[in-house]
Amino acid sequence: MQDKLKEGIQLLELAIGESPKFERAYVEMALTADRLYTDTDKKLAYYKRYETQFDNDETSTFKKIIYRRLADLKREEHFKAND
Repeated sequence: MQDKLKEGIQLLELAIGESPKFERAYVEMALTADRLYTDTDKKLAYYKRYETQFDNDETSTFKKIIYRRLADLKREEHFKAND
């Protein structure tokens, strides 16, 4: 809300460092990066980080949302490469 996206990512990095299984921190970081960056590769990196951490976790709450956005970004990257 305060438009301090870079600071938000830094704080979320600290939260993940303290609690690597805190799923919501990964989600918020990916969403923040999505707003901050225009480069699809940078956005993808944050979503892939979530995927790496929670791919095998059957109890993850946000997997459908994150995987949908990940697919959208990959599609966007694919079509951008074909231009």
